[in-house]
Amino acid sequence: MKYKELIKKLPTGWHQINLQTYQRVVNQEYYFELKEGDDEYSLQQIDNSLLTISALMQIDVDVLKGYSVPEYIDLISRIQWVNELPKPSTVKPAYIKDSIEVTLDNYLTFQALASDQFKAIENIKGVMDLFIKDTPSKRSYWFFKSKHADVPDVDSMNMIEVFTFFFFVQALLKKSLKRIQAKLTKRLMIVRMQQRLGLKPTLL
Repeated sequence: MKYKELIKKLPTGWHQINLQTYQRVVNQEYYFELKEGDDEYSLQQIDNSLLTISALMQIDVDVLKGYSVPEYIDLISRIQWVNELPKPSTVKPAYIKDSIEVTLDNYLTFQALASDQFKAIENIKGVMDLFIKDTPSKRSYWFFKSKHADVPDVDSMNMIEVFTFFFFVQALLKKSLKRIQAKLTKRLMIVRMQQRLGLKPTLL
């Protein structure tokens, strides 16, 4: 592939990267044996940058090695955005549940499926099923045939949308957990009061 042709196809940000491409990039086997200051550290960095571009573009590393040094430098300058995580939108997706709709089972299953960022993204389809509204969104039209009509297909979501989903789910879980803790605290206070009055405590 000629360099000018590659540049035309090169993504300019996470908004142009889907989940499949992201997983291909992060699952690439990079080299981290050498530390900054070590001999040949710069060569290791070059190898890793070539692997990143190869994963992004699905192009063989040997093809990339055929570009000139000025072209390589220009190419690296164009993909600096990969060094930062995608920034989530500040607008909550309409298809995500409200805190009052989240169950304890949703919370526990999320903890099992998404113990870290990479595991969460790997299991995103299962995680999304936990937090999709059971009824059409108020911002959806009543004549949608599917109750999940406003939910994007996971495979077609870009990484801004994916990180936005997780950002709001985490905020949702924090709010739901506080609500559960408040209920438990109130229940405990009632039980203690019953004990003081000599009544048999009720568990529910």
